[in-house]
Amino acid sequence: MPAATATPAPAGAGPSDPTPQPSSPSGVTTRTSRVAAPPSGCLVTGDFGQTYAAVGGRSSALGTCTGNEAPVNGGGAAQPFQNGSLYRSPATGAHTLYGAIRGQYASAGWENSPLGFPTTDEFEVRGGRGQHFQGGSIYWSPATGAHDVAGAIREEWAVLGWENSPLGFPLTSEVPLPRDGGRLQRFSGGVVYWTARTGARTVRGAILSAWADTGYEGGRLGYPTSDEYDVAGGRRSDFQFGSITWDAATGHVGVSTVPRIAVIGDSITYGACGGTAQTAPATVPAATAACFGWPGSTSDEMQAFVEDQGFRSSWPGMPTPTATVDLRRAVGDSDVLVLGLGTNDALRDRAAFPTRTWPLGDTAPAPSGHVPVGNGYFDQKIDWFMGLAAGKPVYWYDLGFHGSDRATGDYFRARNERLAAATRRWPNLHVMAWSGVVAAHPAFLVDEVHPNEAGRAARWALLTSSVWGHS
Repeated sequence: MPAATATPAPAGAGPSDPTPQPSSPSGVTTRTSRVAAPPSGCLVTGDFGQTYAAVGGRSSALGTCTGNEAPVNGGGAAQPFQNGSLYRSPATGAHTLYGAIRGQYASAGWENSPLGFPTTDEFEVRGGRGQHFQGGSIYWSPATGAHDVAGAIREEWAVLGWENSPLGFPLTSEVPLPRDGGRLQRFSGGVVYWTARTGARTVRGAILSAWADTGYEGGRLGYPTSDEYDVAGGRRSDFQFGSITWDAATGHVGVSTVPRIAVIGDSITYGACGGTAQTAPATVPAATAACFGWPGSTSDEMQAFVEDQGFRSSWPGMPTPTATVDLRRAVGDSDVLVLGLGTNDALRDRAAFPTRTWPLGDTAPAPSGHVPVGNGYFDQKIDWFMGLAAGKPVYWYDLGFHGSDRATGDYFRARNERLAAATRRWPNLHVMAWSGVVAAHPAFLVDEVHPNEAGRAARWALLTSSVWGHS
């Protein structure tokens, strides 16, 4: 990389999506020093005049000026020439712009774009040219043309070695992707992908070809979560839902996947995701395809919301679920369904079974004490969600209780027995013994039933050991 360096992008900044907004300089800034006026009559003064003289004046690649210096946005100024421009700002000083790099800068939106003002003149690199700006860089080669590189993708490219890396020169500017707000940029030797969750990662060669066969980021593997790295006998890249390994001896490329999980449940089930939100927090491994908990919900309400995204409970104070969560699609796209329903079904007063509102949700409950477990209410709920799973493995948390009320404890035990009994009619139903974890570690609960931070970690470990065979 040449000695000239750009102003680094802000730490953690993601890729930009510049909207072209060409500047329209107007007005004249008067300077006291000047070079000889060219035939056109325009003046090149001040630091523009010094820069112009340093590069060779009218004999330089800029040629003669075609207009006077004029102010532009950001407190800067610009001046046009036959074959380029001079740009300056108080923070960057004056710099020249030529040819294809200037053309790309114009397409991006001049100084109004995320690139900002140039911080270097154009410089030569092996096989091409480059120029740094406040918010990124533009690189050109005869084979690839000129393209801007910015943000986290530029940082990734820089770490790998700029144009001297296996990626080579950029083939495109950044391109937005529909999934998870991602971005990509193609280079002559590979592609860099970015999302806020996975960061900027490079995919190339045989691994890129194999990933393309799976459908890129929209396919089975999702986005890359690592660059290529050495493994015994070859190279590997990790993805959200698996990995791709290249064998150096045979050239064979192997694809391995991990189960994608959809988690549905009430406030207790938040612990299955390691957090307390309706979407999986960043600390949860990326193998979780969907994580949804609705505080205070019952299986009635969760079932109603799966069937109708517009469903809203009439229970006072019931929070509104995230409107964009498509639970049915999340379950359909997953390999494993995890359920934690049952706590509020056990504890909340409801109308005698069968209620007229089932399975539409608790739209008009009439308090009448706990519904006896033996009336078939919970069994029908189990069967409905097992039907939703359509044969895929289902992991259902039983209920853990650490309290002094004997009636509630007995009710929890009875509900757990019904869940265990359901495994005889549903071979794909697996019960995860959260009750056993709570009995052994009551300190995992923040109250009688809800897990604290340590409890959420324990629930996630219970889930991963059940589904993947490891914690």
